[in-house]
Amino acid sequence: MKSTFALYSLMGIPLILQLYDISKFFDKESLRDGLNSIYESGVQGKMYKLFYLLNKDTKIQIQSASGLSKLAYTGENITQGSVSGALISANNLDRGINSYFETSQHEISYSNMRLQPLLFQDDIARLCTSRDDAQAGNMFINDCLESKLLDANTDKTVYILIGEKSSVEKVRQDIGENPLTFGETELKEKEMYS
Repeated sequence: MKSTFALYSLMGIPLILQLYDISKFFDKESLRDGLNSIYESGVQGKMYKLFYLLNKDTKIQIQSASGLSKLAYTGENITQGSVSGALISANNLDRGINSYFETSQHEISYSNMRLQPLLFQDDIARLCTSRDDAQAGNMFINDCLESKLLDANTDKTVYILIGEKSSVEKVRQDIGENPLTFGETELKEKEMYS
């Protein structure tokens, strides 16, 4: 990302860094949706069946300062903390985001490399150059999350303006006149700390 910031700064083009936080990611993610995604990715046969068997009858037990909780059955879901759960979950979200952004005309590039949203666990980051491109990304990500029965934590879903002060002020003014929204929520700007 730092290279992209530097390139766009050199060109005098402001950037909008959009940050999305998926709320209760593992608690809500559908095992069947995740398994469908890995099947479409080519994981089939015995490996597919193993992933299903490892996640179909999930039980949890929580270690806290007051001791170990009772064993609780949570049913069919993507098992948090497991290797198979992490693989299924990462693939599921990656395929979903790619399907929404693969033909998007609102993405930036670094030289000749098109940059789509970046994913890490339950966080998504995206760069764009205008208020309209930022809003288009908000709609794509909102639709993707809804299709996966997921929600964004709107308190942690924010944007940061990056660039020279005068160019950033123009983008800030555009957003002030027509605020960025995610679903029904108006997004807040956060300051970048170095």
